[in-house]
Amino acid sequence: MFSIAKQDSISSKHMLIIMCILAVACILHLVEVALLGLSYRLNKPVDSVIQSERERTKRVVYSIMYGVGTSLISSVALSIV
Repeated sequence: MFSIAKQDSISSKHMLIIMCILAVACILHLVEVALLGLSYRLNKPVDSVIQSERERTKRVVYSIMYGVGTSLISSVALSIV
């Protein structure tokens, strides 16, 4: 039988830290993908998207992630353009 010694196993605390790091990386990637979509929609390069446009895009992404109602998401999304 295969067994793992206790010192070789990952503690639940370390596993939680790893999961949090992965979650943050996924969120950052999702925001960047949304910014690419925004730049395409506004017909300008990503570098020329201004800070207020970036902030509104982040609000839409976080609203979707946290499961806010559709009326709030649509009001935030409509304010992007």
